[in-house]
Amino acid sequence: MGTPDIRQLSNAALLNVTTLAKSDPGEYLSVTCILYTCLRSYRTWIQDGQLHEEELASAPASPDLLSDPYPNSPRSMMKHLVAVKSPCRAGGVVYAAQNMSAAPNPTQLSFCETPDDGGACQTRNVSAPEACIYRQHGRFAHAMRRTLATAFSGTCGNPRGAISCKGAQKNGGPFSSTTKWLLDLQFGANNSTINSPYGDSRSSFLRIDERFGAFAAAVSQRYRASFGAQSYGLNRDHDPADGLPAGEVRGRAAQTLSCTSAQLAWMAFPAALAALTASLLAWAVARSWARRGAQPVWKETLLPLVLYRDRLLLDGGTMEQLDLNKRGIAGQQPVMELSQMAASARNVSVRFRWNEPSSAENGLKKRTRVSFDVDSLLEETG
Repeated sequence: MGTPDIRQLSNAALLNVTTLAKSDPGEYLSVTCILYTCLRSYRTWIQDGQLHEEELASAPASPDLLSDPYPNSPRSMMKHLVAVKSPCRAGGVVYAAQNMSAAPNPTQLSFCETPDDGGACQTRNVSAPEACIYRQHGRFAHAMRRTLATAFSGTCGNPRGAISCKGAQKNGGPFSSTTKWLLDLQFGANNSTINSPYGDSRSSFLRIDERFGAFAAAVSQRYRASFGAQSYGLNRDHDPADGLPAGEVRGRAAQTLSCTSAQLAWMAFPAALAALTASLLAWAVARSWARRGAQPVWKETLLPLVLYRDRLLLDGGTMEQLDLNKRGIAGQQPVMELSQMAASARNVSVRFRWNEPSSAENGLKKRTRVSFDVDSLLEETG
């Protein structure tokens, strides 16, 4: 019954549930849901502080015939459920279905495939690196089957008088909530308002598919968060559980980084400008240091013109000539710095004769501060 893939999944399933999907008068339709172990691949990312996942691929796990500790016995349900991840990375090499067997020291697996005609299963041998193999221990799978079968046992009827369920919920048993879940699945979430067995809230294929999809997602999250090598621990004989994963999570994590890119063409002009500026600055500093005693810097003051007027105007003197005088080549006293000029000018008074621009005579005499106050009383001439 069903396709070979459905039959194969049903044989290795953790749960097979058949429930009513359509109950129109004169037409009844049931749906069988299969809950099986599979290997899922996800792509995860964090956006706005929330973790998002996208399922990329899913491959069902099949019983490994070579892992059956009790072949040809009633305890043959203890076979491990195995799935091979392809492609996968092991030892720095990426393996796919084409080169799995070329891996060093591969693990041998054997699966039973159901032919299309429904006959006896055909054995398929697979070799793969151990790092690419994911297993669910046979005893754990057997315990899951028993637990789920007990939880989903029972029947729910819809007589014309009232809805009733029989089975696991009897006497308020531990699985009464599961039976209530089946009741809601078949007859609607708000079954207390159902007056007719064929009301608007009756079961449908979409409702069943949605509910079992949510149940499978919840079980998958529990598998990922709680089940595994560390939580399973030792087996029933207090021996290390063989064939379980190593208890670690492998994957790739993406981190956002700020990167700066620069091209030589962009840096040519700023680099040339910086080099030219540095060269001019170095030349100015070196020249100022070399001529620090010969070339004073005078700014915004008339004291040099007052004190050294004779040197500047005598015989067409220039600033270069004044520099020579500063070095004493002309046999005169070196010129003073501005601070020295200011200190000397405090005790020196100067009288400017505006009506005799060609005169070189300067009245120089020592004066007191009172003398400066009297200058305002002088008559203006000219």
